[in-house]
Amino acid sequence: HTRYWRDWSSDVCSSDLTNQKGIAWITAQSLRQGTTSRSAEEFASELDTLGATFAVNVTRDAAQVVVGAHRDQLDAVLEIMSDAVINPRFDEAAFQQTRRQVAVQLGKAATTPAAVADDRLAMLMFGAHPYAHPLRGDVEALVGTTSDHARTFHRERWRPDHAVLVIAGDVDTATVFAQA
Repeated sequence: HTRYWRDWSSDVCSSDLTNQKGIAWITAQSLRQGTTSRSAEEFASELDTLGATFAVNVTRDAAQVVVGAHRDQLDAVLEIMSDAVINPRFDEAAFQQTRRQVAVQLGKAATTPAAVADDRLAMLMFGAHPYAHPLRGDVEALVGTTSDHARTFHRERWRPDHAVLVIAGDVDTATVFAQA
């Protein structure tokens, strides 16, 4: 497995980027919409061809991109993952697609007791702190979020010098360092 992990807890705590709830979530979800060199379809097709998995996750402390693949595919998967993390596509059509997906996620979360309880507990525990914000934001924030907001958030927060790359599995250390 190949894991790219990016911690932005200090960034979220120190400034909430114009108080845009959910900006971290929608930015991370945008990584699935292809890159500046790959359409979303090409991105998904390449992962499928390699038998690789690609997942993004955002918590109150960090964002993670997790890619799983056979060790023989490591070099190709590292390149695809790097492209997704460094060069995501924030064009308007791709961003609107991501926004629709997040709207569906918000609707589902609003009817899931565990998600409602988690958001409510965070609000009660953290008050005015950014940790109190729902991870996915809310409908009002989503409507006000633009592709420029996500692009700016990505440019300021998703930087290789703030990232940790973790590679785990049956791999040769020297080979992995060379590939990374």
